Parts: sequence; C-alpha cells; structure tokens
Amino acid sequence: MPYRLPFENVVRGIRFQPIFSVAEKVIKAWEILSLLQPEMNPEHYFSLQSEQSCLNILCWQLQVIYKMKNRKRYYLNVPARLLCSSQVVEHLLPWLREGIVLEIQDPHGFISLSRSERQAFYAHARMIKSMGAELWLDDILPAQFNDLETELGRFDGVKIDKSVLLQAPSSLSPFITHCARYVKAVLVEGVENRQHYDMAEGGGSHFLQGFMWPEEQFFINYTSGWSC
Repeated sequence: MPYRLPFENVVRGIRFQPIFSVAEKVIKAWEILSLLQPEMNPEHYFSLQSEQSCLNILCWQLQVIYKMKNRKRYYLNVPARLLCSSQVVEHLLPWLREGIVLEIQDPHGFISLSRSERQAFYAHARMIKSMGAELWLDDILPAQFNDLETELGRFDGVKIDKSVLLQAPSSLSPFITHCARYVKAVLVEGVENRQHYDMAEGGGSHFLQGFMWPEEQFFINYTSGWSC
C-alpha cells in the first residue's frame, strides 16, 4: 500500500505556503509542509502516520530551516500529545527561536487530553515560549469553540479551518470575533480568490492563507538520520 510507505520513499522536499498579513499587505511567514510524490494525498498519508513519525518529520523540517540560516517566520505542525512529553520537548528546544511557530495540528487531540496531560502540555508550552517561539492552534472549527474557549488564551494565535470560509461563510465573521477576544492573532485558511480575501479581511482576520498566493517548493530528499 503506497500510503504505508516510509518517508524516504514518499517525501521529495518541503513546501513553503505563504501567510499574508492583512495589515501590512505582504507575505509575512510561511507554513512548512512536506512535498510528497505526485500521486500521494498529504492529508491521507499523514493521517496514517504514528506520533513518532510526526516527530521525525518535524525534526527534519526544523533542521532544514536551521541550515537555511535565515530569521524568517515559519509555522510547523505538531500533534498535541507530543508536547505532553518532556523528552520530546527537550529535543525540540535547541531548534526553536523567535519566528518559529509550532501549530497544534489536531485541536480535537488537544481537547481529548487528560487533566494531567494538559498540565504537562502547559508547562512545556512555557518552555517553548521561553525560546522565543510561539504556539498556535490550527484548524479550529466553530463547533469546537465551547471546548476550547477557556484554553485559547494560552495560545499566541489560532488558524480557522478552511471549511468555515468555504462551506459556512456566514459564520466566519462572528467566529473571528470570538477567537480574537482570547488570542493576539487570527488567521483564516482557504483563501483562494478576491471574494474570499474580502470576506476574511472584512471579518477582522489578521492573517490569510490559501492558494491565492502561490507556494514555493524546495526539493530535498528525506533521510532517516534527521532526528532531534
């Protein structure tokens, strides 16, 4: 089965997906995503990977960024449960800096954390922020707001899932308003055209992301020796 193949056989490089600042009208950051073989669906492929595999790809991405020797702003995905592990976080810390944003890719996973896991998560979040890095919550939905409301203030920002803009646009503006009460910045995903842009900007979003801005690709083979 191709979706069970290891990273060495699937990952061809890194995608840099632009993040646009509404206030400054320029690209201010990039989300780091894996470039896979053409026939592979990234969401399907990574949904089948273990937490250890997710950690391996994150470490590889962080080290590629480090070797680029710039101070630009990059967002990288991480499962919530990984940041409950002190061993994992201690491995990540040397690669963090101002401008690195770890985004919790699975808000449902964060919601499901036990009380003790959440306490560990918050302790590690403070360590991450002490390095100058930020912690965001990715792909949140209006249906999750009640479960997340009391927790949002612990994050630096949130990304609103593209399905809100594309499938429930009438709920976008009030959802942005709700989130903005708790975090410094709100990003809307799924912006593909000027109509989407106007809706997200008019709703009060601080940043926008989507196929309206072409991504860049950096071809580099993944090797298993890249670990934190």
